[in-house]
Amino acid sequence: MQSTVDVLLSMVKQENAQISQQQKSYAITPAEIVFEHYQNKTKTGIEWQLKMEELTTLDFPLPVLNMILKNLIENALRFTNNGVIRVEITSTRITVQDTGSGLDESVESEHGLGLLIVKRLCHAYSWNFTISNSAAGGCIAQLKAQS
Repeated sequence: MQSTVDVLLSMVKQENAQISQQQKSYAITPAEIVFEHYQNKTKTGIEWQLKMEELTTLDFPLPVLNMILKNLIENALRFTNNGVIRVEITSTRITVQDTGSGLDESVESEHGLGLLIVKRLCHAYSWNFTISNSAAGGCIAQLKAQS
């Protein structure tokens, strides 16, 4: 796992150097986000909701978005037995919310490598990342573009 993280971080550093030289925006459409993989893993009783702002542009490429979503959605699936997994994407905010068991004190060890990758990618692209319990139950993972 450490070698995977090292490779990913190396890629991000190289890309981050290119980004700092020229800030790029990437247009993202719902069709480019691969949800079928997660929907095939979905337990009975879980509903999917995707809400995406029209003309969404992000300052990181689609593979980075898909890696972030992969890690956050797999955590949501692991801790949700029934209810809803909601993904919302705008040009300045990405949210993955579930109705699962929520977080406890051992969140770092339970979510481990996936959250580490998300945190590092957010840092590399100057986005803020938070994960917290929802007042309605479950968990909310949120990325926000820094102003």
